[in-house]
Amino acid sequence: MTYELVKQYFECDYHGKIPVKYQGDMEMYFIKRIKKMYSEDRKLGVRPNEIFRVKYLIRQFTDLQEMILDKLERELPKYLYYHNYKHTIDVVNQAELIGYGEGVDDEAILLLMTAALFHDAGHTIGYDNHEYFGTQIAREWLPKFNYNQKQIDEICNVIMATKLPPQPESLLQKIICDSDLDYLGRSDFIPVSNTLYEELKAQGKMSSLNAWNKIQVKFLSAHQFFTDTANNLREVNKQAQIERIRAIIDWDSDN
Repeated sequence: MTYELVKQYFECDYHGKIPVKYQGDMEMYFIKRIKKMYSEDRKLGVRPNEIFRVKYLIRQFTDLQEMILDKLERELPKYLYYHNYKHTIDVVNQAELIGYGEGVDDEAILLLMTAALFHDAGHTIGYDNHEYFGTQIAREWLPKFNYNQKQIDEICNVIMATKLPPQPESLLQKIICDSDLDYLGRSDFIPVSNTLYEELKAQGKMSSLNAWNKIQVKFLSAHQFFTDTANNLREVNKQAQIERIRAIIDWDSDN
C-alpha cells in the first residue's frame, strides 16, 4: 500500500517479500531517490523541487479540508442557514471545476480550493468582516500544512476578493467570486436564497420575504459572472431566476 502511494514520486528497488504476522508475505521496496522530474538536484534526487512540494500539498489537502469542515460544523452559529459548512463544500468543488475550466495549473487549483475552504471560516469569529477573520484563521493554520508565505498571501488575497460587492482583479479572484455566487444560476436558487433570507432575518437584518425578493432582483440584475466558464454554466439560468422572482413580488407593498 505504501509503495502505491510513493511510486509516482520516487525511484524504488524491489527487495523481495517478507513474512508479516497474520497477513502472509508482503512485498518490500527500498526508496533510492526522488524521481528526476520532482528533484531539485536531478543527479542525486535528494532535494524535492517545487513541483513535488505542490503535489505533496495537494495530497495533504484532504486532511486539511476534513479538519476545517469539522471546525465549521462545531463552531459556526446555528442561525447560519446559508453560510454553513455545506456552502463551503459547494464553493470548494466549484472553485476546482471553474479553475480547470479556465485552464489554471495544479498549484493555482490548490490555492483556489484552499481559499474556498477558508473563505467563510471567519463566521466562527463574527458575521461582519468575516472575510478578514477568515484570512487570520488561514494564516494560523496553513503554515502547519507546509504552505509557504507567498502561497498564504495569495490565498488571503483571494479570500478578501469574496467581500461584497465583488471587485476581483486576478483570474483566481474572479474564479473564487464566481464559485461563491454559483447558486445564482442554479436550478435550486430560490430555496438556497431563502436560507440566506432566514439567516439575515434571524439577525434582524431583513424585514420580510417580499423585501428580500426585491433586493434579490436588484442584486441579480446587477450581478455579472467574471469567467467564461461560469458564464457558460450559469448565466442563462440566472436570467430565468430574475423572472421567477419578479413574478412573486408584491410591487405595491413597501415591505
